[in-house]
Amino acid sequence: MKNRAASKWYGWFERYVLSGISAVGEQLSTRIKPAQDRVQTYLERLTARERQVLVILFSFLSIVFLWYMVWLPVDRWSERAHDSLVQERELNDFLAANYGRAQEAVRRQRAAEPKDAAAIVARTGRSAGLDLARVQPGRQGVVSIWIDSAPWSRLSAWLVQLHNREQLEVKQIRVERTDQEGIVKSFIRLSR
Repeated sequence: MKNRAASKWYGWFERYVLSGISAVGEQLSTRIKPAQDRVQTYLERLTARERQVLVILFSFLSIVFLWYMVWLPVDRWSERAHDSLVQERELNDFLAANYGRAQEAVRRQRAAEPKDAAAIVARTGRSAGLDLARVQPGRQGVVSIWIDSAPWSRLSAWLVQLHNREQLEVKQIRVERTDQEGIVKSFIRLSR
């Protein structure tokens, strides 16, 4: 069964692909043949010394072509890749050497920032471009926020930022539409 399937496939391959290739080859040879005959006639008229000069010139031009079209681009690519590797290694060494210092700087920065949830909400709200109408701290780190009008996209991005960076979670939220499209009025209760 395998042989029959293989022979069918080969028959198809031979009938369509190989015959197509040979037809294209014949067409190319009939088109190239006149030019080939002219070149051959020209070369036969040349003396042995002229043919030798022509071979040397062709060899030289081939070497120049390979040099400029293959060797130089590969060599330039290799140099850029090596320079990039050296730069990445230097950066990696620098980061490895200063990792502890960077962690310490982050710890000091977080220690200097206010830990009060209401202060964090007010600071991040201003930096997000929100107009917080009222921020009221409550018991056990709960903060209530009233916003009279804010774009929904900016408000939602700010809430995600509070959750991801400050670990403040939304415990209660009430959002109401306003007359303007995309602008909402909201009450939010956050806690750690």
